[in-house]
Amino acid sequence: MKKLFLSLISLIAFLFFLSISINYLFNENIGAITLNNIKGQLTVDCSADNIRLNILKSFPYISIELKKFKLDEKSGFDNDTLLFAEKILIEFNLLQFMRKDFRLKRIIIKDGKLNIKYLNKSGNYNVFNSTGESNINLDDLKFYNTVIEYTDSNTNIVTQAEQLSINLLQSEKNKKLLAKGRVIMDSLIVTKRNYVNQKKIRLNLSLILMKDKIKINPSVLEIEDLYKNIEGEISNRNNISLSIKGENQKINSIIYCTPDYLQKIYTSFEADGIINYTAKIKGIINKNTHPSFDMNFKIENGSLKTKTNFEFKDGVVKGSINNGEIQNLSSTEINISEFSAKAKNSTLNGAFSIYNLNDPLLKTSSFISTWNLGEVNKYFNKSPFKNLSGKLFVTTDYSGKIAFNPKFKTHFLNASHTSIMDFSNVTFLYQDSTLPFIIRDAKAKIINSISYISLLDFTIGDSDFSFKGEIKDLPQFIIDNSQNILEINGDLNSTYIKFDELIAKRNAEKNKKLTSIFPNWCKFNLNLDIENFSQKDIHLSSLQGKINYKNLFFSFDSIQANIFNGLLKFSGKFYEYNTDHISLLSNMQVENINIRNLFSVFSNFGQSFIQDHHLKGLVSGNLVLHTNWEPDFKFNPSSLEVSANYIIEKGELIEFAPLNKLSSYVHVEDLKNVKFSRLENTLEIKNELITIPKMNINSSALTVSLSGTHKFNNEIDYQIQLLLSELLSNEFRKKNTGIEHSIEKNKDGLSKVYLKMTGNTNDPKIYFDKIYVKEQLKEKLNKEKETIKEIIKEDILNNRSETKTPNQEDLIIEWEDEILK
Repeated sequence: MKKLFLSLISLIAFLFFLSISINYLFNENIGAITLNNIKGQLTVDCSADNIRLNILKSFPYISIELKKFKLDEKSGFDNDTLLFAEKILIEFNLLQFMRKDFRLKRIIIKDGKLNIKYLNKSGNYNVFNSTGESNINLDDLKFYNTVIEYTDSNTNIVTQAEQLSINLLQSEKNKKLLAKGRVIMDSLIVTKRNYVNQKKIRLNLSLILMKDKIKINPSVLEIEDLYKNIEGEISNRNNISLSIKGENQKINSIIYCTPDYLQKIYTSFEADGIINYTAKIKGIINKNTHPSFDMNFKIENGSLKTKTNFEFKDGVVKGSINNGEIQNLSSTEINISEFSAKAKNSTLNGAFSIYNLNDPLLKTSSFISTWNLGEVNKYFNKSPFKNLSGKLFVTTDYSGKIAFNPKFKTHFLNASHTSIMDFSNVTFLYQDSTLPFIIRDAKAKIINSISYISLLDFTIGDSDFSFKGEIKDLPQFIIDNSQNILEINGDLNSTYIKFDELIAKRNAEKNKKLTSIFPNWCKFNLNLDIENFSQKDIHLSSLQGKINYKNLFFSFDSIQANIFNGLLKFSGKFYEYNTDHISLLSNMQVENINIRNLFSVFSNFGQSFIQDHHLKGLVSGNLVLHTNWEPDFKFNPSSLEVSANYIIEKGELIEFAPLNKLSSYVHVEDLKNVKFSRLENTLEIKNELITIPKMNINSSALTVSLSGTHKFNNEIDYQIQLLLSELLSNEFRKKNTGIEHSIEKNKDGLSKVYLKMTGNTNDPKIYFDKIYVKEQLKEKLNKEKETIKEIIKEDILNNRSETKTPNQEDLIIEWEDEILK
C-alpha cells in the first residue's frame, strides 16, 4: 500500500510539473496556434474570447478550452451562426501535441447551440475547407446542455442535448455516424405538423451516411419510457422505410407520446396496459403525402375507461393497424382478431374492426358479452330504470359508427346491428313507481330497431305476465326514452293481474297536478289470455280477447271473461281524458251474472234505493255503457249512462222498502220477499235519472206492473199496478172499502189496483192512482165512441144515402163526458 500510495503521488506530481512545463513552453502562442489551425480548416470565420490549456481535465489527452466560441454558417443562408458555445474543449493526443501536431481527437461542446440548415440541396454546415489535409476529425463529438436545431424545407427539429456523444467514422464509400445519449426533443415538425413535443429521449443510433440515403442499423430509441428497436433507411431526406419493434411497452406512454394532432383519438377515453408490437413505416413524407403504416400488436392487462366512467379491465387484445390506401386517419383500419375484457362483473369476448379514425366505424362478428345491468345503467343519466340489477348475455353483430362520448347514442341508433339476448334475474323500478319489475327469464333477438321476443316472463308487483311477440324501438327507448315510444305487438298470457295496483295514482310534486296513471311510453296490440284479473272488487277469470292501447286510449275487441258466476262479452273503449277522469264506453253482453254481486261491486251504482242485499237472481242481456271514474278509480255516478235490455231469472226482492210499505198497505205478508221466475225489460240511465218502462213482475203472490223514474238522489215517481187473486181482492175490499173505483177486473176475473208511489225512498208516498183510472176509462170510452160512429156510418147512414136530399146535413151525435171529469 505504501508503494501504491507513493506511485500515485509521483504520478500526480509528474502531471502537475508536465502541465506547468507545457504551459511555460506553449502558453504564449497556444491560443493563436489552435485558433489559427481551426480557421485554416474552415471557409467561414470563427472566434473565441479566452483560450486556456489544461492537461489534467482530459488526461491522457491534452485539452484546450475555448470560451464563448462562435462559428459562422456557410454563406448563402441567413448569415447566422452555425455554432455558439459558452465553452468548447478541444482534445489532442499528448505526444502529437508535443510534436506540434494539432489534429483534433475529441471536441466537447457545453452550453451552446448548433443551428443546422439544409435548403436547396445545400447545408449551412459545409464550412470545412475541401483542399489540403484536415486536422479536424469529428470521430468523437460530445454535447452537454446544448440546443441542436435542424431545419429543411419540410422539417424543423429542436433538441436540447443533455448529454450526447456523436462519432463520425469515415471511409472511402460512406460515413458511419454513432449517436448515444440523452436529449429533450422540444419539437419535431414535419410538413407543419408537430410529431414530438417536449419529450425526453434516450438514443443509441448507428447510421450509415451515404449520398441521398441514411441507413439505420439496428438501433434503440427511447421516448420517455417507450423503448423502440429501429432499423431501416431514409432516402432523399423524406422517403422512409423503417421497422420498429416495441416490447412490454405501456399504452398510456404511447398515448402520452402520440402527436398532439392525433390526441383527439383519445379524448373520450383513457387506456392502459402492456403492448408488444412490430411496425413498418414506408413511403414519402411531405405536406400532401403520408407513409404507409402497418403494425401487428398484442395488448395484455389492458384497461379502458370512458368519460362516463365505464371501465374495462384485464383486457387482452390482439390485432393489427394499417393506415390504408390513402395513408391517413380516414383510411386507417384497426382489425382485432382477439378481444377479451372485464367490466367488474361484465365480460366481453370477440373480434371486431374499426375503420376511419376521424369518424370511427365499428364492425363486429359474433361479439359475445355478459353484462351486469346495474353497472351498465349507471352510464345512462336519463335512464328511467332505477335500482336496475340482473344479467344480460348478448351475441352481437354490429356495423355502424362508434364513439365514447354523447354521440354514442346517435351512432348506435343509426347503426345496423343484430343481437341475440338472454336476460336473467332482472329487477328494477320504473321512473317514480314503487312497484318492482322482475324479469325471471327473457330471450330476444334484436334486429336494428325491432326486438323479436321468443320468451319474456316477468312480474310487476303482484301481477305476472308472459309475453311473446315483437317490440319496436326498444334500443331507442332504453338509450333515450324521452324521444321514443315502445310499440308492442304479440300475445300476453297471465295467471293473475292486479290492475288497480298497476295503475296506482301518482302525484307530481312540482305542479301538484295528477299525472297520468296510464303509461305514455308505450303503445301495444295484444292478444290476451288471462286466467285471473282483478280491479278492486271486480274479479274476472278466463279473460280472452284483443286489446289495443295508444295515447292513453284502450280499445277492446271480442273480450270474453267469466264474471260474477256468469259470462261477460264486450267491446269498447277505455281512456283517460286530460288526467281529469277515466272513461269507459262499451257494448256489453252478459249471461247469467249474479245480480247481487253486480250491484255490490259497482257500489249499488251510487244509489241507496235498491241495493245488493235486496236482490237475488241471474241477469242476462245487452247494454251500452258509458261512465267515468276519478283517476283513483272512484266511481262518478253523475257520468253513468246506460241503455240496457235485460232478463232477470230466478229473481227475488228481499225486504225491498217500497214493497214492504205496499205489503203493509194491502196486508199481504208475502210481498216482503217476492220471488219471480223471469223479469224482462229495458232500462235507461242518464243524468242521474233511471227511466223504467212498464214491466211485469210475476210471482205466486201477486203480479206487479211497474213503470216510472228514479233519480240518484232517491226521488221517485212510480206507477204501480197490482194484480191480486180473487181471494186477495175480496180481502182487500173488506179492509179498504170505498176504493172500488180503483179496482178493475180483467178478463180472467182477477183484479187490478192502480197505485202511485212518489217522494223520497226513505218515506215514499203511496196512494191510489185515480188519474190513471180516469185516463184508462176515457181511453176505453173514446174507443167505444169510434166503434159506434163506424157502426152508424156503415149500417145506418149508408142505408139512407140513397134517399138523402142534396140539402140534407150529416147526423151529429153528442156524448156526455161527465164520468171522466
